[in-house]
Amino acid sequence: MATKSFAINKTPHIAEIGDDLELAFEPEVMGDEFMDAYQRLRDTQRQSGVDLDDLSGVDGADLRRVTRAVRVFLGGLMLPESAALMLRLDVVVEGKVVESFEDLDVALARAGRWFWAGHTP
Repeated sequence: MATKSFAINKTPHIAEIGDDLELAFEPEVMGDEFMDAYQRLRDTQRQSGVDLDDLSGVDGADLRRVTRAVRVFLGGLMLPESAALMLRLDVVVEGKVVESFEDLDVALARAGRWFWAGHTP
């Protein structure tokens, strides 16, 4: 009987972003987990009607949803600390973070309330 060897990466993949940021990805993401996440990304893209290869004339709200879907897809492949950073949405008023969220609709609604109420931190 023949013997086969397989190498499975056991250490996280590290993406270096600039000089100060590292994002850690799960060592191996395969099968259904990856395909389910990819399908959710594609569904969001189709529902918004955004063609990622041609972003000319795309409505800002639709582009936000697709961008968020890309971040959720990537966050699902990351270790928890990196995912939390990737998925965080900050409400910024006058250059200061006043609140942070993971849900895009909640963040947009809260940011709108800050804006329309004229609040400052």
